[in-house]
Amino acid sequence: DARAIENINPTENAISAVTKILKFNGSACSMDQILPVWFSWLPVTEDVDEAPYVYGFLADLVQANNPLILGADNSQLPRVVAAFAEAIAVDVLQPESEERRRIVEIIKQIQGNATMFEACVATLTQPQKNAIQELLTSS
Repeated sequence: DARAIENINPTENAISAVTKILKFNGSACSMDQILPVWFSWLPVTEDVDEAPYVYGFLADLVQANNPLILGADNSQLPRVVAAFAEAIAVDVLQPESEERRRIVEIIKQIQGNATMFEACVATLTQPQKNAIQELLTSS
């Protein structure tokens, strides 16, 4: 099991390696095939060194309105919010990091559409909901 405690660090390191390949050499890859698989591997919750690369790239994709990540009619947005919420809930990103700032920006933008925001929050666990609430009230 890749997410077992003894395997989580190498797993998350591998996720970050794929992230960097996609970000910096994506034209050499079949993004249509690889990006959905990469997205299915999230969240990254333990590797504080690699998490900024992963969540920074996810923020890039969201801000670029990537249809492979957002899905038709933003159907994947709850999954995106869940990944961001988990990162915040487990403190895998530094409080003052650029990636965390971008997540706040994205969450606030989603919050501007009450129906979409409610749909996203409805899928979250209680710790994830608490993390989003704290994120929004402290920013």
